[in-house]
Amino acid sequence: MQRYQKASRFYSQNELDQAYLVFNDLEKDIKINDEQYINFLYNYAETLISLEKTYYKASDWEKSIYYGNEALRIIDKGKRKFCSTYNLKGLQIHKDLMLSNLRINQIEVAKKHQNELVKAYKKNQLPSDLIEFALLTF
Repeated sequence: MQRYQKASRFYSQNELDQAYLVFNDLEKDIKINDEQYINFLYNYAETLISLEKTYYKASDWEKSIYYGNEALRIIDKGKRKFCSTYNLKGLQIHKDLMLSNLRINQIEVAKKHQNELVKAYKKNQLPSDLIEFALLTF
């Protein structure tokens, strides 16, 4: 678990690109029954979410999209073990991915992410600050 500790240290020092590289490499080797697996998923997801937000704020749509999709993939892996906060983080990522894809004219992909917001809205599970994005017309 030396690599896990190294990745976690990079994350805690806000060296997100380095943390991502180590977590990404570790993902190939860590087993689902490993006692650190849920912590690995949590920290890897947090790293990816932070990278997505960093690139979104910098208007680097391609990188924002890449890290956002990766974050959703990791959140999906841990959704049964993560708390409901991760469902909300996933919805926030869907909103960012919708907007990032709109910025690069990927309308159909943007609609796919908006559909996730609409599903949550119909189930009364969408936070109020995201409702306008579920109802956005484009």
